Amino acid sequence: MLLVFIRVTSPMRRVPGVLLIFCVSLYPGLCGPFIVRAAATEPQQYDWVAALPQTGPGRLEPARPVLKPADVLPGSAFDLLRRAADIEAKFLKPPGFDAEVKQLNLVPWTAETFPCLTKMLRESKEAMELAEQGTTIPNSQMPTYNSPTDSFPHLQPLMQIGKLFQASAARKVNEKDFTGAYADLDKAMDVADCLSRGSGLIHRLVEISSEVTALRSMRLIALQNDITPTATRETIQHLLKIDKEMEPWAEVYRQEGQGIPTLVTMFFDPSGPAILSISGTGSDPKRAERDESEMRLHRHARDFGFSPEEVTAHLQKVYAQLIDIAEKPYSVERLRNFDAVFAPPLDSLDWKTTYDPIGYCLAKCTIPIFSLVNARHYWRVAELRATEITLAIRQFEQTEKHLPMTLNELVPGYLPSVPLDPFDHKPLRYILKAGNKWIVYSVGPNQKDEGGLVAEKRPTKYDMPGDLVYSSTEFDDEKAKLLKNK
Repeated sequence: MLLVFIRVTSPMRRVPGVLLIFCVSLYPGLCGPFIVRAAATEPQQYDWVAALPQTGPGRLEPARPVLKPADVLPGSAFDLLRRAADIEAKFLKPPGFDAEVKQLNLVPWTAETFPCLTKMLRESKEAMELAEQGTTIPNSQMPTYNSPTDSFPHLQPLMQIGKLFQASAARKVNEKDFTGAYADLDKAMDVADCLSRGSGLIHRLVEISSEVTALRSMRLIALQNDITPTATRETIQHLLKIDKEMEPWAEVYRQEGQGIPTLVTMFFDPSGPAILSISGTGSDPKRAERDESEMRLHRHARDFGFSPEEVTAHLQKVYAQLIDIAEKPYSVERLRNFDAVFAPPLDSLDWKTTYDPIGYCLAKCTIPIFSLVNARHYWRVAELRATEITLAIRQFEQTEKHLPMTLNELVPGYLPSVPLDPFDHKPLRYILKAGNKWIVYSVGPNQKDEGGLVAEKRPTKYDMPGDLVYSSTEFDDEKAKLLKNK
């Protein structure tokens, strides 16, 4: 006699599965009755909400009140930046604009070498003056963007203005006006900083991108030239101020969390468009099939037994995790534990056995980038502090006629203290090399000191090898890279 057990699970949380037991005789002469027994069982589900690491009570509401663009006061920082963006948006970016930006401070400035930037600097004078004025106003009045449908028409033009400040700095370097050059780079960073005040992730990413390119220019200029002590001192003070007054990273996720109800409402609306891309990008023969699965999930969201209110509550628990991680010092262990919750693959079969597949789906489509974005934030801080050290080393070298043996020699004459590595919270490392060369490095996202190892690919996640290295040869390395790519 053979007993065959078949367990049937239900995709709906509140509908039990069924256990069917078939009793079948193996011999024709012993054909007994065909027995079927059904028993109610609970499906074995992956309860991802319960798997989230425990967090203490924390603040979910952002520090700044919600402010819509229509409520922005005339004359506020955002009003001036928006007017600057409107002016800049009228000028079409020439085809060679980005290529010329990449060459800034790597090749000497001339109008013939940088025709696009020269033309844009001339045409954008009014927009640049408005943007500069906006950065000096204490009340930023930055609006809050808390819906997936929000648009950001001001971001691209303001990023362009930031690049023009960098172009202006390169032009002033050619005139040996180093004080003016560094003042322009300070303005580029101030425009980016103003953008991020009280706003969400996209604003912070724009700020990071704009700031990192300005910091690169600062290092390249210092490595090639003898900068006046006044320009160096004022710029270091500006960088220290930015570091100290940087808006807390957790505020980004508090702002982003305000959009959860709108996101869930859009997903549960059967008449609305699909707002996710579970299948990702690229040419995949099964992509159309998976996209159709997404559409079915979208259309039949309520069939899974969860209400919009429940999904919203679950996603708020996810954002409580993000806020908790962001408020604490960088930790590979915390990031790995959080990522593990979303490690199981998500396809059409997984939906049937995943607790709240809607919430899991919404979270999983955004969470994988958290570790990357989180690392990028700390990379930005490392860039900021490594630039402070680069400027201080160069000023020390000009004044003392030799390189410092340790970074402690820069304190207090050139730096108030040795800047800390944002990844492991220890002083940034410094190695003096042969041939009057040196490196400053951060251990990077994996929190492992690899002795200043430059990986083939810059580490952007906690499981990638390599340190974040800044060296006396950065100009030569960048110039060689530029020539190679031409």
